[in-house]
Amino acid sequence: MVIDALLDFVYSVLTTILSPILNLPDVALPADMTNAFINMRSFLDATDFVIPYATLTAIIASMIAIEAGIMAYKVIYWLIKRIPTQS
Repeated sequence: MVIDALLDFVYSVLTTILSPILNLPDVALPADMTNAFINMRSFLDATDFVIPYATLTAIIASMIAIEAGIMAYKVIYWLIKRIPTQS
């Protein structure tokens, strides 16, 4: 439930940021790239019975959120170390 809310928030932020790009006219992809997407979809369909798409998406989103949290912690810690202290 929390992950769904987080994904909805990320989706809305990305939609807001990318809205000027999304309003551009459609671009046709090369045939090789289209075939690559079709092949990727067939590979995912073969593994869907083991790990459903929703579960896979939640796992990847969780991993990205954890890594972003670790990076934010390191940046904040680095900034705190750079601030001179008064003693």
